[in-house]
Amino acid sequence: MPEFASRWPDMRRWSIDRIKAALAASSPGIEAFAVRDESREVQIVVQVAPGQIETAVSRNYLVTVECWAATKGAAFDLCADALYALESSPRRGPFVKSEGSSGPNEQRDDDGTYYFDATTTITAQRVA
Repeated sequence: MPEFASRWPDMRRWSIDRIKAALAASSPGIEAFAVRDESREVQIVVQVAPGQIETAVSRNYLVTVECWAATKGAAFDLCADALYALESSPRRGPFVKSEGSSGPNEQRDDDGTYYFDATTTITAQRVA
């Protein structure tokens, strides 16, 4: 049973790759990571959590992007672009659909630095 249960796609890797590919032309040099690198001023941090809704062939994931930039306006734009990259993904591979997005939302870390985050629900199909 563990083998069957583990046949879900790596949605964090998929999300990071999708964001990098979508922003490569418009925003070269912007990186997406699974963990925040505080030495980088501009970055996107991707967090993925499996949702509670699952069928035999699909599973929902909550994908959150945190976007850091030099200014609040730039961070907002980066967050909107990253969310759009996820929501507008071609319907192939593990991606089935995106729905129920929230954001960009203004946040502030412990040091007082502003960033924006957004969350969307992505439905992915089981890996064959």
